Amino acid sequence: MTFSQNPWKHWQIEKLCATMLPKSQKQRSSAMSLAVVTLKKGEGRLLKSGGMWIFDNEIDTVMGNFENGDIVLVHDFDGYPMGRGFINTNSKITVRLMTRDENVDINEELLEKRVRDAWEYRKKVVDTGCCRLIFAEADFLPGIVVDKFSDVLVVQSLALGIDRFKETIVELLRKVLAEDGITIRGVYERSDVKVRKQEGMEMVKGFIGPEFPTLVQIEENGVKYEVDVKDGQKTGFFLDQKYNRLAIQKLCKNAKVLDCFTHTGSFALNAGIAGAASVTGVDASQLAVDQATANATLNGLSDNVKFICEDVFELLPELEEKGEKFDVVILDPPAFTKSRNSIKNAVKGYREINLRAMKLVKDGGFLATCSCSHFMDYELLEKAAMTKYEMSKKDPFRFFIRSIVAGLYLGLATILSYTLAVLLIGHHVIASKIAFAGAFGIGLVIIVLLGSELFTGNCFTTMFPVYHKRLKFLDILPMWGICYVGNFVGIAVICFLFIKSGVNHEAMNQYLASVVSNKLNFDYLELFIKGILCNFIVCAAAFVGMKLKEETAKTFIMMIIVMTFVLPGFEHSIANMGTFSMTFTALGTGISWSGVWLHMLLSTLGNIIGGRILLGLPIYLMIRPKKI
Repeated sequence: MTFSQNPWKHWQIEKLCATMLPKSQKQRSSAMSLAVVTLKKGEGRLLKSGGMWIFDNEIDTVMGNFENGDIVLVHDFDGYPMGRGFINTNSKITVRLMTRDENVDINEELLEKRVRDAWEYRKKVVDTGCCRLIFAEADFLPGIVVDKFSDVLVVQSLALGIDRFKETIVELLRKVLAEDGITIRGVYERSDVKVRKQEGMEMVKGFIGPEFPTLVQIEENGVKYEVDVKDGQKTGFFLDQKYNRLAIQKLCKNAKVLDCFTHTGSFALNAGIAGAASVTGVDASQLAVDQATANATLNGLSDNVKFICEDVFELLPELEEKGEKFDVVILDPPAFTKSRNSIKNAVKGYREINLRAMKLVKDGGFLATCSCSHFMDYELLEKAAMTKYEMSKKDPFRFFIRSIVAGLYLGLATILSYTLAVLLIGHHVIASKIAFAGAFGIGLVIIVLLGSELFTGNCFTTMFPVYHKRLKFLDILPMWGICYVGNFVGIAVICFLFIKSGVNHEAMNQYLASVVSNKLNFDYLELFIKGILCNFIVCAAAFVGMKLKEETAKTFIMMIIVMTFVLPGFEHSIANMGTFSMTFTALGTGISWSGVWLHMLLSTLGNIIGGRILLGLPIYLMIRPKKI
């Protein structure tokens, strides 16, 4: 396959390749023979922040001949070398980086180093009897995971480029483990997942090397299992729950336990081995129940650990009707949502089983619940709100300090905004305003990224449990009060110190006097509306910050959104605290302050309505779980 859109760039790349100084002549020849992927200007943000993926829409040109799965060089838009990785134009993730050193060959020597590093790390941090040996990108082997079940390895290869190396990686694992006296009896591949189709690959399942019995006995947390690596879910066993299963043991001594969605009985068996009086495991799959029953026998737990094949959603209301109660109820359901399109049904599903399960828990008992779904917008918002509420109630001092810190951050943004405005106002009025607006967004970004409590943002977030009737509106008013006062203390202190430092004394004083005079000459209704619109925008920016994962995108978008309230002159009550604090410190009674209290009252009320009602209520109505 050949891409060649830009002769000038092609000449530049040839020149770069000719002038590179690799470690050896062999490396030079290798580098010059590879195709070169060049990023668009401004793209590759994930890669530059430590990631290993390059998406198709980030690529400007691909120069040279290649086939999908080949190793390519990666350059930034200006020719700066970013590393080597393998390419696949069938995938949205077009390049997966293998190394950030352009002069490092992707060969068996490098793969062995990666395998050794992964094994040495696993030995230090986990029980290696059964564990995940290779964590794909986390071990710099993108697209492949390898699980170890006693003396059997299970491989899952999800990317075309790494698929070419999987057998080499397997042999290297055999070699490295043998050095520690571990002989691998067999290797099975479970690349039977749909994501391979997105890479233009077929789903694969079968032995790598000689065949062997695929029912493997392992031991984890003192519990023995027979794991079916051929037909079990994922790679045969959910290794990610190892330490959650261990934690369950502490709750189950002499307890009556119900384990829902038990699969092969892992939580139930941990409860049994901890000394539970009785354990009932439930799963809709007869195959899983049979395997779980065999595992109970294997551990000598057949007397007190039983398994039944039932639909959990049907069983829970039946048990409730019978008046059954348990000391511990465990929920470990499958993912109810793997896309945003199914969020509503997922929320309903999770809420139903958790409510049903709670009704089966004795007073003083425990509900242990797990979820592997994401995209749970409402759950995340309500959880964030309840965390804030609980902190303000149980540890008000800590909450107050977090509020002060938010004030300090916003004060920093205020200082920067006014400084830039003063410096530029004499040269270009529009540039001064844009600089002022852009700089102010820094405060909100810092608050979202570093964590603290801003009153205006909490007007939005903390309303979700109120709308959902988990809290009353009066319950959150003390939290708002603490936050408001803390914000004032933080922003007033830093703005006071700034003015007392004497920076830009005369120019700053003139500018502040002008700003405050305009602010205090207000129409009641206009000020109120400006407060509403301001916090609608601020909370929208904060909501974006909660939703986005990539830090660069989060920062950029939030700053742009914040500019849309600063430029029109909308009123932010906490920011106004900083403005008024600086002006009073600088000018004292030189300005009439009679209207300040009314200005703060109207802007604050407007902020509350903007965050609570104008934005908060529609979003709640849009994403709330349906009543069961």
